[in-house]
Amino acid sequence: MARTPTPREPRRASGPTDPLAPPPSLTRSRLLGPGFLALGLTALGALAARQPTSPTVVPAPSSGGLWTLDATRGLLARVHLDARRVDALVPAAAGTTAVLSTAHALLQLGPAGLTPVDPCTLRQGLPFTLPEGSRIALGADRLAVATPDGAVRVLDATALPPGGLTSVAPAHRAATGPCPIVVDLHGGAHLLDGTTLHSLPRRDVASEIIPRSAIDLPGLTADPAALELSTVGEHPIVLDREHRLLRTPGRVLDPSRHGVTDLASARLQRPGPDAADILVATGDALIALPRDGSAPRRRPAGASAVPLPPVRTRHGACGVWQDPARVLRCGPEHAPQLFDLPSLPADASLALHAQGDLLLLEDRRSGWCHVLDEDPASLELGPELTILQEQR
Repeated sequence: MARTPTPREPRRASGPTDPLAPPPSLTRSRLLGPGFLALGLTALGALAARQPTSPTVVPAPSSGGLWTLDATRGLLARVHLDARRVDALVPAAAGTTAVLSTAHALLQLGPAGLTPVDPCTLRQGLPFTLPEGSRIALGADRLAVATPDGAVRVLDATALPPGGLTSVAPAHRAATGPCPIVVDLHGGAHLLDGTTLHSLPRRDVASEIIPRSAIDLPGLTADPAALELSTVGEHPIVLDREHRLLRTPGRVLDPSRHGVTDLASARLQRPGPDAADILVATGDALIALPRDGSAPRRRPAGASAVPLPPVRTRHGACGVWQDPARVLRCGPEHAPQLFDLPSLPADASLALHAQGDLLLLEDRRSGWCHVLDEDPASLELGPELTILQEQR
């Protein structure tokens, strides 16, 4: 798993559609322009009220947007996808390199650790220091932290402990650290301790005891750089690049039996809704590998490039590649759509975010942002547009 995690979104219903079948639509993506900027921070507290957590239930979302980072101008922007506009601008904490967000939590990642932002009031909280070399993963309203000493802690991402990380007892101690971790869309944490895959169900109260599962995966590579951990629904998935295998509890998937052999640079899908298959992006294709071991479905993505982790929505799948930049969107009703993005700067830092059925593609360095959404007609990728202006 990468040391800088990507946003994970709350649970959505998922149908049995094939994500690599042709997309339902993908219309003209609507770009977010300067005319829609800035409602002002003082009017945003009434947008949504945080709802209390009830036992075993993930709390309701507190906002309807996705957060992006314009590192050049030092700004965070909330993109309201239903309204197709930026409805909040917040100065980023000094040194922020990435934003971790769900509909429940907003965290800024910097060299020393995390700085939380209340998504209702947009007020920044106190910095939350993390040991150097820690791994973090955010899903729903839960934050998992794996530290170099082997400790794994699962925190409430909406209320980080004022006493710091060490004030929370570890949920697990791995033999070596930091171990690979991921949090699914329901707030359950999953980690790899050597060749043992542990799953820690979401807890609403720190003292609550919930049975955990531990499954041995014999033969797993010992090279952490060759491993990637993600989830499909609440099911953990392990990509073992060294042995060119995918591992799930109780099953080994061997894509090479079906001609898929190039997994050296492959990226496993980001945590997504439950589905019958697993998405993997290679240098030149988006592949759906059925969890039952049957033949995978492959969609070409043009000349070889650097893949990002693909994303699944209820209506299909989306992959993004860099160097050169391109987007591939697939769904169950129409032909796949592949678009080049030749005018993006060479140093673009692309990220793909999902909320419900909508996808947001951003360049974290420049603030360029683009919404992809569904429509009965077709998908067109219009000209890029910088959404953040010189505002602080």
